[in-house]
Order: sequence, then C-alpha cells, then structure tokens
Amino acid sequence: CQFGPGKAKEFVIKALKNNDRYMREAALECIETLEDASLTPELMRVLNSDTDRGLRRKALELTAKLNSPEARHVLVMALEDGDLEIRREAAKILSKKCDADILPALLSVLVDNLDGTLRDTILDSLGNFNDPKAHDALLNALKDRREDVRREVASALAKTGRKEAVPVLMSLFKDDPSTRVRAASATALGSFSSPEVYDFLVESLNEKDLEVLGGVISGLGVAGNPASVPILLKMLEDEKNKNIRNAIIGALGLIGSPLAVEPLIAYAKNAPKEARYELCWTLGHLGDSRATDLLVESLGIKENSV
Repeated sequence: CQFGPGKAKEFVIKALKNNDRYMREAALECIETLEDASLTPELMRVLNSDTDRGLRRKALELTAKLNSPEARHVLVMALEDGDLEIRREAAKILSKKCDADILPALLSVLVDNLDGTLRDTILDSLGNFNDPKAHDALLNALKDRREDVRREVASALAKTGRKEAVPVLMSLFKDDPSTRVRAASATALGSFSSPEVYDFLVESLNEKDLEVLGGVISGLGVAGNPASVPILLKMLEDEKNKNIRNAIIGALGLIGSPLAVEPLIAYAKNAPKEARYELCWTLGHLGDSRATDLLVESLGIKENSV
C-alpha cells in the first residue's frame, strides 16, 4: 500500500487469491487503507469463496465502510449467506443504514428467518425507518406468540416516534399476558412526550406486579418530566423492594432534575447498602456540587459495586 494506489490494487487482487491466510488478511488490511470502491468486487469474491470466517467477516466490514451502491448490494446479498454469523453481521450493519432501498431485504429476512438474534436485530432496526411498511411490519410482529418478539417490538416502536405507536403500546401494557412485554411497553411509552402518556404512566404506578412497576418507573425516567420527581421521591421513602428502589433512583438520575439532589443525599445517609451503587451513579450523573462530600465519602466504602 506504500507504493501508490495502482500497484497496491494489483497486489491486493493477487494476494486475495493466495493460499496463505495471512497474505489474504494483509490484502484486506490494504483495502482498508485504500478505501477504494472499485475493489468491491474483490471483497465480494472473498465473501463468496473464502473458507475463513474471520476473513469473510472482515470483508463484510470493509464493504460497509465503502458505502457505495455496489457495496450495499453486497451487504444485502450477505443476508442470504449460508453462514448464520455472516447473515447476523450483515443485518447488524444494514440496520444502521436505514436506506429505503434496504428495507425490502430486511423485511424479507424477517419473514423467512427463525434465528432469534437475527430477527431481533432487524426488529430493532425497523424503529429507525420512517416508512409505513416498517411500522406495519412491527405491528404484524405483535401477533407473534413469543414474548421476546413482542418485547423487542415494544422497544422498536419507541424509536419510531410515531404518534400511532402510543395507543398500541398502551394496549400492550393493559392486555398483553406477559409481564415482561408489559414492562417493556411502559418503558417504551416514556419516549413519547405528551400529557396523555405522562398521566397514563403516573396512573400506572399503582401496578401490583413488581416487574411491570419497574417498567413504569423506567418509563417516567425516560420521559424526563420533572413533575414526576416528588412522586418518585415519595415512593422511595418507604420502598422495601431493592429492584423497585433502584429503579426509582435510576429514573431520578435520567430525569436530571436538581430537585432530587437534597432528598437523595438525605436518603443516602440511612440507605440500604444495596442502594449505594445506584445512589452514587445518580448523584454523580446529576452533577450537582452538593453531592460532592457524599461521593468522596463513598470512595472509602470497601465494596466493589460502589
């Protein structure tokens, strides 16, 4: 690569056909330096014929960096590769691009593929597409009997920012038989800043199931409405369950209101040791100098989590 693009390309093309794995790896490193889209066919050849998975994955990563129409075509083709790891990597790369011409390929894989990791990657990516087809695909996935699929859809709907997602998530919270899905839908609702959503989450704080309640609290944290700070602080005073207690403290950190600083400092003086890490993180995240003494004092606590 130090002898100019012309000679370097000649070396790359020959070296990629060499029987020595390390020569082929060196050729790929040279392509990374050159960043020449005209070498896309060579990368495609590695993907199609090389027997070394590591080199094939490297070729896939380099193809993504080239960011040309030809490179995107190679990535889409990799969604049908015989190696599951390659298909997963291709989906992961494509999920970050959000190009309209990629969406049909992702939807096709979503229908035909049963691999959980690949499916979840695509479902998550659909939340980034401002396209009715992506939204419809997410709604259709809510019919899936598997709770992990419906939970992934709830998280993806939060990313869409579409108002139509709000009633869907509210319905999930009320009616889904899975507590994990209900918790995820409550957290997802926090991404939609509206009085309707805020009131819904506050009313849902009377939820009896602890996992779902934790999701509601997280949703209030994501919503970031300072009006919920006094409500959460009141809950914190008498809360005995460590998971709910930590969820409240974490939510207060996400909201980021200085109104929580003094009450949290006071609470920290007699807080259970299980709450120390979350308290330190939240007070540090709030970045208020009033918490400095407490945080410095915490440095002396011989506890790994703190």
